[in-house]
Amino acid sequence: MSFGIFHRILWLFLCANTLIVYLVTGSISDAVVTTMVGSLLLQLTYFANVLFLLWRAHCARRARQTTGQFHGEEQPGDPRIAGTHGRTDGDPCFEDEDSR
Repeated sequence: MSFGIFHRILWLFLCANTLIVYLVTGSISDAVVTTMVGSLLLQLTYFANVLFLLWRAHCARRARQTTGQFHGEEQPGDPRIAGTHGRTDGDPCFEDEDSR
C-alpha cells in the first residue's frame, strides 16, 4: 500500500471517528479526546507491528545461520526445509526453550 493511500485512509478514519463521537455525545471535547486516543492506539499498533516484523526477520536470520544456508550447504528452495525458516525441526521462533 502506498503512503498516499494509507494517509487518506488514516485521515478518513480519524475524521469519521470525530464526527461519529460528536454526533453521539454532542461534545466537541469528547470527540477530540477520543480521536486523539484512537490516533495514539493506531501509532502503538504500527510500532508493535514493526517490532514483530523485526523479530521475525531476526528469527529467520538465526535459522539460516544455524542450518548453514549462508555457506551454501542448503539451497533456499529445498523442499525438505520449505516453510520452516530453513530448519528441518520446525520454526525456531515458536519452539520451547527445552526443545533446543
